[in-house]
Amino acid sequence: DNRRPVDYGLRKKFLEEIAAFPERVDRDKLQPLMDNFPDGKIKMYTLYRALKERKENPDVFAKGTYVPLGISSDFSSKVAGFARYLNDHWYLTIFPVAVGLLAESGGFPLGRTIWADGYLELPEIAPRDWVNVYTGQTYTSNGTLGLSDLFSEFPVALLKVHRL
Repeated sequence: DNRRPVDYGLRKKFLEEIAAFPERVDRDKLQPLMDNFPDGKIKMYTLYRALKERKENPDVFAKGTYVPLGISSDFSSKVAGFARYLNDHWYLTIFPVAVGLLAESGGFPLGRTIWADGYLELPEIAPRDWVNVYTGQTYTSNGTLGLSDLFSEFPVALLKVHRL
């Protein structure tokens, strides 16, 4: 129920904490967000990082080409993903659907136990090297990315091209 009054002081405090997070966010900072998800801080973190990327690369989000991403058949009804790209700037957005059906009671669907050998299929023209905006984890693709890797530390993924 979201009809209760908004505690703007608390939201401001959350935003200040989130803005101070480093680019590579350790699990010790992410875990409390997940453990205390009813407080809304995890949602604020997710939105803050995504909006920061949109602010830094507005043309990709406003004018970039949209490409739906393929998901391995065993997870095609449980995960959605898409790419946006403009020239050499790429973003991949990947998220589980029906999270409550995938995760254990009160948790998030993370790791190999949930995602097994599921994978995300990338377009042939997609870059190979990626960094997760939410965790700082890096990945190298051979045309696919493993879901258990993408969802090892955080329940959604926003990847951008990793400039080595």
